[in-house]
Amino acid sequence: MVDDITFNAVCIVESLPPKEVQTGRILHGYIQTQLADTSLPVDLHYSACSGVDEFRGVVASLAEKASERGLLPILHIEAHGSPSEGLCFADDSFLPWQDFCDLITPLNRATGFRLVVVIAACFGADLLSGVRLSSAAPCFAFIAPSDEIDPGEVMNSFRTLYRTMFDTLDAHKTFQALTDVRLEAGGIIIFTAQYWFDLLMSRHLIENATRHGIKEFALRRYRSVRAAGEVADMTAMKRHFKAALPSIVRAYFDSYFMLKEVSGNDVRFEPLWHEVDGKVKAALRH
Repeated sequence: MVDDITFNAVCIVESLPPKEVQTGRILHGYIQTQLADTSLPVDLHYSACSGVDEFRGVVASLAEKASERGLLPILHIEAHGSPSEGLCFADDSFLPWQDFCDLITPLNRATGFRLVVVIAACFGADLLSGVRLSSAAPCFAFIAPSDEIDPGEVMNSFRTLYRTMFDTLDAHKTFQALTDVRLEAGGIIIFTAQYWFDLLMSRHLIENATRHGIKEFALRRYRSVRAAGEVADMTAMKRHFKAALPSIVRAYFDSYFMLKEVSGNDVRFEPLWHEVDGKVKAALRH
């Protein structure tokens, strides 16, 4: 399930050393010419920031504008990236991927779970390492390269992204056009929050809802209870875990998709819940 992209602004945030080509500023000029040929009510913003503290301020400002003025931005980031350090800024400060996810989650909430994040940085797809099943999703969708990038190649990819997006206003066609662009190394990764939850939950079920997973959980619980000097029953613990798992998964789902925080998300993501619930029940039958 993929919603159409909903936005009324493209916000480019750039943090590259002064001696490097300022690709974000160049992209800003390109998007400006594209928007001039349309009647789309889309604002275009460009911000340069030296380091992580300024970046935090930019994101906080966008969240405030989203809450108070209805801003629905595509957040486009031009910086460097590292699998181990996360997003790297012009002043050599960095933001680990998990901290990055925590930072943009309030912006996603303020946009009604509509935030699209584009990261033009090496290994930007490693953002996924910061997404946790038990926490709210940091964005509705994100687009980023999987490997070390060639700036010219990636700029061409994102020109294709915005050109197709403005021409079609269709998420499927936009994502397909971007997927068709080939890079020398790796590729542009496109994930929605729905897809990533399904993947994380499938892994969770494989690890926990199989016979081996249930046995391992019960064994850990058994040892803990026995260590406390209490009576333990392995069979009862397995039974209890299987009975509780659907509720645990539902709690993950509600939190991840902000069902209690964003009006309408319960209806919006109900079809996905039926799919997830079916997978849980199927896993427990084996």
